[in-house]
Amino acid sequence: STQVFLRLAAATTAGSYSGNVSCSSAGASPVTLPTVSSDVRQKLLTVTANNLSKPAGTTLTLGAAQTTFTTNGLVGSETIGSVTLTASGGTETGDPAGTYAITPSAATGGTFSASNYDLNYTDGILTVTAPTYSSWLASYSLGGLTALNDDPDRDGNPNGLENIFGTAPNAPTTGLTQISATATTLVFRHSRSNSPASDLTAIYEWSKDLVTWQNSAANHNGTTVTIATAIITDTSAPANDLVEVTATVSGSAASKIFVRLKVSKP
Repeated sequence: STQVFLRLAAATTAGSYSGNVSCSSAGASPVTLPTVSSDVRQKLLTVTANNLSKPAGTTLTLGAAQTTFTTNGLVGSETIGSVTLTASGGTETGDPAGTYAITPSAATGGTFSASNYDLNYTDGILTVTAPTYSSWLASYSLGGLTALNDDPDRDGNPNGLENIFGTAPNAPTTGLTQISATATTLVFRHSRSNSPASDLTAIYEWSKDLVTWQNSAANHNGTTVTIATAIITDTSAPANDLVEVTATVSGSAASKIFVRLKVSKP
């Protein structure tokens, strides 16, 4: 007798296979035998979206026919042509700085056959970076008046404050608006950007004489001024929040109290 071995070729696609084997030999009657059913299982294939980044204030186009992905599990030299990428946010001009998920799907094209694979899709990360002071300035024509304390539109709000307020440095705006003032309390409001420059720092300070400035809650010659903020209107970029600032005086009375928002670039 002769043993006969059967196997599925390496390139056999996923599926279930069965059939018959016909054996014949000179001087013997032919025999047909059924084969054992054999299964070729799908191979695990992982498709991972690449991590991407973009500055706040710009647009990122995703969707179908994207090629920013990696694969793990393709057989031989097989390839995937493209995938569809969908972000949980961050792609629009007004989306704030932060991180968002990039989800791949619908792998297609190339030389692979999707039916041969158990496709597993893994998210990437989209990082939206806050603009810097210089990149914010670049979107305006200011005639060289680009220093932090320059005031191209002459509205009393220098460039640094305009950035924190979320207002344009080349179009006059109100800035701080006083709401009320008593012997012990000063209340004012201003707009506040939802995507200020990442390299600017803003802090409220108070003074009795416009010369010596103190931080909130600091005691100066017996007088303490505590400065607190509250959001009156809470929005998302590109819109601005409206903030109310309350300065409360305690301790020794002062004939005058001034409060400012100071912006600096470390």
